[in-house]
Amino acid sequence: VMYAGSKVEEGSAEEIFDFPTHPYTRGLMDAMPHLGTTRGVRLSEIPGVVPALNARPAGCAFAPRCALATDRCHVTPPPLRGIGGTHSIAELARRAAINGQGSSRSGGFAAAE
Repeated sequence: VMYAGSKVEEGSAEEIFDFPTHPYTRGLMDAMPHLGTTRGVRLSEIPGVVPALNARPAGCAFAPRCALATDRCHVTPPPLRGIGGTHSIAELARRAAINGQGSSRSGGFAAAE
């Protein structure tokens, strides 16, 4: 999964669709229509706009749109870190990804201590 020219999540199709972990990936999954959804119900949106590629922020490009961003996210680009199998996410701090909270398609994404 790419955002503003950078990889934010990588893995097998099963890992990504079953356990979307990065906030951007989760936002994309939550924005997909589902069978049985009532007609006329608005889909979820990711707030904000994608930055111009020639005016990317210094840190994580998704930080200005991310509800979980910390001050560090705005200044330090996150590395891809393995979280199991072939699944990796761009993150600065270890996150608790699969704990039964958060996105309807995934677990929560709470900052670890």
